[in-house]
Amino acid sequence: MSIFSSNEDFRGCIPANISFSIENIEPFLVEVETTTLSQHISRELYEEVLTNVAQGGELLTLCRRVVAPLALVKYLPFGEVQISDVGITTVGKSADRTAAYAYQVANIEQAALTMGFNALEVLISFLEENVDDYTVYANSPEHTENTRLIVPNAKEFSRIYQIFNSRLTYYALQPIISNFQEDTLQKTIGTELFTEMLTSQDQDKRVLLETAKKWLVYRTLIEAFQLQLAVELNAGGLRVNYGSMFSNTYKYYTPPTDQQVAKAINVLKEKERLFWGVMSGLINKIKGIETPVAPSKMIAIKGTVLF
Repeated sequence: MSIFSSNEDFRGCIPANISFSIENIEPFLVEVETTTLSQHISRELYEEVLTNVAQGGELLTLCRRVVAPLALVKYLPFGEVQISDVGITTVGKSADRTAAYAYQVANIEQAALTMGFNALEVLISFLEENVDDYTVYANSPEHTENTRLIVPNAKEFSRIYQIFNSRLTYYALQPIISNFQEDTLQKTIGTELFTEMLTSQDQDKRVLLETAKKWLVYRTLIEAFQLQLAVELNAGGLRVNYGSMFSNTYKYYTPPTDQQVAKAINVLKEKERLFWGVMSGLINKIKGIETPVAPSKMIAIKGTVLF
């Protein structure tokens, strides 16, 4: 049983041909629903959505927009072949049809992954904005996990460093963000002050939170490069080619050169040191610890003053 009741439900999310039958992809729909979807909105809320499919609603629509493209990614390798009693064969040619080229399938995979994960970001944002309306979710560990990080989503990350609001990129960076928040930030700031700054209206604590976010973003990016994640870097920003972990789409992206990586890391380290210094000064100020006033250091990159 799936949150998709008909072919039209699926085609409302993916522009599939009218001859496409939902029966072909249903096992993958159920798999994505019971894994990826449930892991982010809670098993209990998913079961509520599933039970109330006939009632429709915005939450159901948002869930379908997550599931359909991610299920398509899982279906594609099987959709390219025919599995029968005689074995596994490829789809034959006809007068007006031929199998798609590998690069075309890879492009579809990458586009579907991006669509599905960006829809996941929209879904989580919707739940957080309306959390009081979904008690099951509000009381779930999934809600706690979705709000645990001070840089909780791709939109907030992109506000500090451009990752094009990509949930795929954020998803790949999330373990690094978590590790540095728990192992470095919280221990440096202190548990009590860290908790206070999350909701405090005190100006110094609000600035501390913003500075901590910026340090965390730049420290995360440095680690991403040093771990040699599959990244694409250009003048616009950074993308992690997370699709390479799902399929063969790594063949169709251009990694940065060693020179680009080295230059990026140097710039990121300058920013990291800058915000660490600002953060340290704020912590001392809030705790009433007097420190010598050092001359301010202005760092300019391509003519833009960063601080």
